[in-house]
Amino acid sequence: MLLAVNARNKVIEFGIFDNKTNKGLFSLSTEKMMTSDELSMKICWQLEFLKLNINDFTDAIISSVEPEVNSVLKRTFERFGLKVMFIAPGIKTGIKLRSDDPREIGSDRIIDAVAAHELYGTPAIVVSFGTATRFDYIAPDGTFSHAITAPGLMSSARSLWSDASKLPKVELKKPKSILASNTVSSMQSGIMYGFIGLAKHIVEEMKKEINLDDIKVILSGQDAHYLEGELDFVDYYDEMLSMKGLVLIYEKNKR
Repeated sequence: MLLAVNARNKVIEFGIFDNKTNKGLFSLSTEKMMTSDELSMKICWQLEFLKLNINDFTDAIISSVEPEVNSVLKRTFERFGLKVMFIAPGIKTGIKLRSDDPREIGSDRIIDAVAAHELYGTPAIVVSFGTATRFDYIAPDGTFSHAITAPGLMSSARSLWSDASKLPKVELKKPKSILASNTVSSMQSGIMYGFIGLAKHIVEEMKKEINLDDIKVILSGQDAHYLEGELDFVDYYDEMLSMKGLVLIYEKNKR
């Protein structure tokens, strides 16, 4: 079986796949000081809960935007006897990268672009809500050519109630009206309607400048569920987009 790993800024997501079929998911907090012993123990506990054993796995594919945890991930999986593959320069992806410096393109953007291109078709815009809000354009021929980065939904919300001492932590949901009558609903309006407007305007401007018909918009990311159903310009919502991209790239590179 394959263990697909997506190391994000805040969480490390693990996907369990058997012949491309998902058999389970779990996540752990991204701890930069965590040792391979600690990570090994946590992974084994999670697998035991899912009635699996680390010996059931042969390979691991890793996308990481946290360089500090890469060596820990590598040592952990090698001690388990797994063949380890990182999303890194030289790996086959099936897409082209166009950038002033392709090495600057994060592996999280690459795996999403691969999944969008192969599963939904291009041209496409991937809107991913995570620590940052990403807008990635994949051209009709599968070229990753443009990327926009904005602040993240949850990180912006946290800064609001962390930095302003009189503002409370609130549930992230869209109120029925943007016209607030109390502190909680005023914060919810500002956060939720603000990010709906941000996403809508950026996608509209991207489409205007790209000037192509039938550009699909795919919503994904760890915080995308807060806005699912609220973005009328989205064609597909796929919370598994990154994991699917990892599996597709693994299939292209396995020996």
